[in-house]
Amino acid sequence: MSNALKKSTGSMTPESTVAANEKLIAAIDKYYANTSQIKSSHCAVPIELALSEEVPDVSLFLATTDSKNHPAYKIFREEGLYLSTVEVQALIDNGVKNVYILRSDVPKFTQYVERVLVEMPTTSPMVDQKKVTLLRDSAIGVMTEIFASPTPEAIEKGVKVVNGFVYLLMKDPKAYDILLSLSSHDHYTLQHSVGVATNAIILGKKVGVNDEAALIELGIGGLLHDIGKTKVPTEIINKKGPLDESEWAVMKQHSLFGYEILKDNPNVGMRAKLAVLQHHEETNGTGYPVGLSGPQIDLFAKVTTIADIYNALTTDRSYSTARSPFDAFKLIRDKLSHKIDAELFDSMVKIYGGKAP
Repeated sequence: MSNALKKSTGSMTPESTVAANEKLIAAIDKYYANTSQIKSSHCAVPIELALSEEVPDVSLFLATTDSKNHPAYKIFREEGLYLSTVEVQALIDNGVKNVYILRSDVPKFTQYVERVLVEMPTTSPMVDQKKVTLLRDSAIGVMTEIFASPTPEAIEKGVKVVNGFVYLLMKDPKAYDILLSLSSHDHYTLQHSVGVATNAIILGKKVGVNDEAALIELGIGGLLHDIGKTKVPTEIINKKGPLDESEWAVMKQHSLFGYEILKDNPNVGMRAKLAVLQHHEETNGTGYPVGLSGPQIDLFAKVTTIADIYNALTTDRSYSTARSPFDAFKLIRDKLSHKIDAELFDSMVKIYGGKAP
């Protein structure tokens, strides 16, 4: 939690701290809703999010009306000037619900909101659940941007999202179960990438990848594993029926395309790039794009492969309903074992509380 928010809750009773955090969670939820439906030059920010000494250096505005009674905005704090929490509290005391930021400042302010969210202390099951859900939803928003245009700036946002997930997992063991519950049963598309990243991080930690930087790199590989599909023609991606031979040949290039997008990006580590490149390689050597086998395939790619297959099987798609974890694991064991590392498979089963089917 930001220093100012820590100060504001430091002398509270446990009950009042829970109430304060639930109020802050509600403000963050409203903020994300506002950013998803911006229709003007400004975006509303619940005023509770301005009650911190760490609010980013952006101009803040108050709502007003012009001479014709049309909605307008007046400056409250210019960019570059000190923001007094006393002034903000005075606004709250006078019934002000929102301040406003320029639409162009939303990315910068959102980074601050995500930092507050990740650092918020555990106080209640509702706060825990909502905190993780909001982080997941934020990640989906970032993936929307990446798939629309996989620029270095968009990819950097993806890196920051994975940092948040890993930090939360390292700090709060309960987040582990909540993330597992959210990684399945989504509509397929962008959520799949977030689900793969989640399962990759959790499986990596299970098999001994305990270094925070390494877990972040593994999560980035999972999040961006299908980024190469942005270079595949949409008519192939969206085709209802089976792909013909020439279309399949193009689709099988997506892991190469993904590596090409990322290869010169300094924010993405080499093992994350290998996860993107190799996640369709198979342990028996029949995968693509190169036909690597066994020890030739990087561990991060092997983890991403299992996370990818599992998430696909346990997610509702247009042509199939989500399988239960048991049924997914049974199918992997019976039909897809040539694609995966057996020891990693056993570890994945144990994560979901069972024995190999």
